Amino acid sequence: MEENRKEVDRLIDALDKSANANTYWLTLPISDSIDTRKLGRDLINLLELGDFHNEMVREDIYRELGDYTEYVFTEGMDEPILKPKPGNVWNGKEVLKMSSLAKIEAKNLLNDILTNGQKYFSKSSLGTALDQEEASKIIDAFFTSLDRVGTWIAVNIKPNFLNTTEDYENSNHTILGYFENSQRDFALGFVFKNHMNILLVNGYG
Repeated sequence: MEENRKEVDRLIDALDKSANANTYWLTLPISDSIDTRKLGRDLINLLELGDFHNEMVREDIYRELGDYTEYVFTEGMDEPILKPKPGNVWNGKEVLKMSSLAKIEAKNLLNDILTNGQKYFSKSSLGTALDQEEASKIIDAFFTSLDRVGTWIAVNIKPNFLNTTEDYENSNHTILGYFENSQRDFALGFVFKNHMNILLVNGYG
């Protein structure tokens, strides 16, 4: 999806705006399978190995969010260097709940969170909803970009496998969190032949 990052970034920026979120777009290797149980095991393996977190760090750097990276000064250097923060976002859950989605269902989920439709997600008091026309254009362009990459299926992943920002606060900032528990947490996977893209949304406020 790197060749289609323009359409991805338009969607991500819109999700940040509408849900008051820090949205992540991850690219992860998987085995050649569309079975959700096998996909779940693949993702758990990536979480255990730290590859999932490393991909979040890579995306954090790309988006310049500073959630999982920080500039630090090291002895003998005049300029700070960017380093990953210590810790991991995975909460240790070893079973992921996911279900396959038809394309129209995936579009409906994105439309709801972008327009504050409140059919699937809670309303964001701090976010700024898009109007229906603008949301539809962004969603359609995004799905067209997916189709250019190849055949894919969508999967909805229950957003309960990463630490929350409350975990982060309660741990004196030693546990890295992501989900907000504000009914705008969202994990939507797009499964291709040998990789999966995961759209992570953590709307808050």
